[in-house]
Amino acid sequence: MSLTKQNITSEQASKLNLSLQVSHSALQYCVMSDSKIEQADIRKFNRDKSTEENLSVLFGALPALNLPYKDVAIILATEKTCLVPDELADGDALAYMHANGIQVEKDEQLLHSSSNGITAIMAVPAFLMQKTQTLYGDHTHWLHPLQIAIAKAHQSATLEVNFCDDWANITIKNDRLRYAETLPCAEITDLLFYIATPAMIINSFFTLEYNSQTAKGLFIALGCGFILHFVSAALPELIFLRCPKDRACIFKYAAAYGNCGYMGLPLAGAVAGEEGVFYCSAVIISFQIFSFTHGVYIMNKREKGGRAKFDLKMLLLNPGVVSVIVGMPVFLLSLKLPTVVTAPVQHIANITTPMAMLIFGTYIANTKLLSMFKEWRIAVVALFKLVLLPLVLLPLFRLMGLDGTLLTALIICACAPSANNTVMFAAKYDRDTGLASQTVAAVSFISIITMPVMIALAQTAG
Repeated sequence: MSLTKQNITSEQASKLNLSLQVSHSALQYCVMSDSKIEQADIRKFNRDKSTEENLSVLFGALPALNLPYKDVAIILATEKTCLVPDELADGDALAYMHANGIQVEKDEQLLHSSSNGITAIMAVPAFLMQKTQTLYGDHTHWLHPLQIAIAKAHQSATLEVNFCDDWANITIKNDRLRYAETLPCAEITDLLFYIATPAMIINSFFTLEYNSQTAKGLFIALGCGFILHFVSAALPELIFLRCPKDRACIFKYAAAYGNCGYMGLPLAGAVAGEEGVFYCSAVIISFQIFSFTHGVYIMNKREKGGRAKFDLKMLLLNPGVVSVIVGMPVFLLSLKLPTVVTAPVQHIANITTPMAMLIFGTYIANTKLLSMFKEWRIAVVALFKLVLLPLVLLPLFRLMGLDGTLLTALIICACAPSANNTVMFAAKYDRDTGLASQTVAAVSFISIITMPVMIALAQTAG
């Protein structure tokens, strides 16, 4: 992205503000007056060069960075950051970094930046500090993306995620700051898998009042989940019968098992509310049972007599199953839990949908679309998983007399894209992880179009 209206003179710069963001992979800047953007640009770093070399080149190539601005804000998007209250920031900065497992290199300097009562202790490349001090002098102030997010005023509970390189800056706020952290993207996925999604499941059991109708719906959803996974597991065996066995296992698993957790639950919550999450939770139980038995079998089966070995502990202690085990007694016994228990669970549950959508969006954005469709069988997986399976199950469930929220929740689970477990199991059982990743990415991408259609059909039919 580049926005350049005109060259900026030194005289003009003295009345303008510069915002400069530096990460491990790019430099971004924006020159602003009080009312509008005058110039903006983003430049990616050359991966073969060091950060210092890249910055030297860019500062030399971009005249706009070498002017005497009225005010300069330098935003350092780095994971090497500690946030501490201002009153505690007088301690040993290096000790703070070491206590948080942050290694400070010899070519880095520690910098304190205070904003809204929060001090960010950052490890800044020495070259960058020297360069900016020479150019901008005392007109410079440093910020971390987390400080910017913290400073924003919000009227309601807000989750803000700023992705940069392989890291994400997360803040959760309502009337005050609840959470602020810089996490690797892998850890964000773990946060969704181990904390947010289980909280969403448990909250659905806390929220719904026990009665004969909801109890009946729960067990119907569980039974339909077994029907869904029996059909989805059986048909791919026929579809990919003549496919090479080392690739067939990937396609069979991707076609059989959908992303009921990451995609199904948040979407059910958005479309059908807590009741939709409640019914999807029952389907997740059947997903785990089939996935850790039949799924393990097809992934681990070898041409020369390989035997499937599944981990019973992984099956029983999966976050989805544990969440149902925790929530089920509360629902069936109509227990009234204190607010000190239910409120935190609800707050965490509320971040699940936006976090899942953000992770899904970045997952798609980082995928090379053309490479996904080199293998034609991936399109077959997508056709079966996203279209044929829900179209087979929808009339079947209607013949069983299902409608309303229960039907919608079941179809959401049926038309969800291929499960991320496809890649995890491929790695565990020494299969083609590249093919597994391409398959999951392609089916997920296509699901953006197909899922709204299938959900609309379910709501119309029910």
